[in-house]
Amino acid sequence: MGGISSLDASAQDRIKDTVRVVLDTFVQQYTHAFGRVLLCHARAKEEERKRFELAAAGKLDTSTDPLLEKYRLSKRPTYLSKCSLMEGKLTKQGAIHKNWKERYFVVRPDYCVDYYDTELCYRTSQKPKGTIVPAGYQVCLDVHEAQRARLEQLASKMNCVQCEYPAGPQWPDHTFEVYHERRRCYYIVASSEEEKMRWAEVFRNCVWNNKSYTFTNAVSIEAFELAVTKCRRELGHWHSWMHGGTEQEVL
Repeated sequence: MGGISSLDASAQDRIKDTVRVVLDTFVQQYTHAFGRVLLCHARAKEEERKRFELAAAGKLDTSTDPLLEKYRLSKRPTYLSKCSLMEGKLTKQGAIHKNWKERYFVVRPDYCVDYYDTELCYRTSQKPKGTIVPAGYQVCLDVHEAQRARLEQLASKMNCVQCEYPAGPQWPDHTFEVYHERRRCYYIVASSEEEKMRWAEVFRNCVWNNKSYTFTNAVSIEAFELAVTKCRRELGHWHSWMHGGTEQEVL
């Protein structure tokens, strides 16, 4: 919680108390959820075992059994035979200095997006300059309009009139925005409008498909999502919500 060091002591204490309550509630819910989900998975495995025995004895038609559907042979997904789903040069705005630099973007099979200094850095397996975890983001084609709409919404909440807030920055042609309301936003420039539309569609596909969890175990993932939902309800947040990001970012 290093970002709260600039706040006064009372504000820091309130934030720490809130975090403590959330984490205590989540840990309790996750412990219960993990046991419940683990039991459900164990029962499902036992049911599968029984069905396999029936199938081996010729007493079950495996071609129509939904529980055994996932074990049938299928075509290997094409993306598994490649190192990337898409790659190419784009220009990205820096996070701090706001300057524009060309980067080599690589869309990974897990729908995260790495970017490198150059294509050579990628080809020689160097560490990427950064990685975009797109879960929970939005892709905006018209950056000016998207920012104007958000500014108007904020001004309305603050009871400001339109003439009192400044116009947004002027963006280069073929710019699109990868936007998140609580995390870093990315401003990316393509070489043409056609290239912009192509990459924007790729990013939207990444937003839709990326899970971003560090958990790889199905029981842990299901227990985490169940625990987050129950934690929110216990703390009085009953409204629907959409989340994305790593487990830490979700919490």
